[in-house]
Amino acid sequence: MNGPILFDNALEAAVDALESAGVDLTGCEATLLRDLRGKLRLHIARPPDTKWPETARATLKKALASVAPFGTDVVHLAGNKEDPLTSVVERDRVPLPREVVGSIPRVATWFKVERRLSKDAWIIENQKDQDAHGWASHRWPGHEVLPGAGYGPRGVRADSWPWLDTDGAA
Repeated sequence: MNGPILFDNALEAAVDALESAGVDLTGCEATLLRDLRGKLRLHIARPPDTKWPETARATLKKALASVAPFGTDVVHLAGNKEDPLTSVVERDRVPLPREVVGSIPRVATWFKVERRLSKDAWIIENQKDQDAHGWASHRWPGHEVLPGAGYGPRGVRADSWPWLDTDGAA
């Protein structure tokens, strides 16, 4: 991959860096996880009969960290007792699009999981009409819209403030 690494091409740069790291990824299912800040982590599921050297995880960490500023050195190997992500990855992953994986033959099968803030609440059309001001239509106890006074707590009037001079005496 040529040029700077941006948010849009960080996945492609990570795939290139990891595939060229020198670790045999043949038959592996590799999932790139992008968090809310755009940082990438790697989850690898190896075939059961695959044996890797002890340095494989460190090599993958170094390759992923080289994808600055989006890479991290977090690599999870599926099947380890310390792997907390297997259920999330299997449930939420989607294959990487062809334009990300590219036309270069890849030895691993690549997936992605992207964690985003939930935009569904304000993107999806609701069944009931939304108030133009949102919070302004709520009636909390003790906070009513008073005629002529606007929105404020019950019992507070302009002449009840001791520092407010309403009669002209100082």
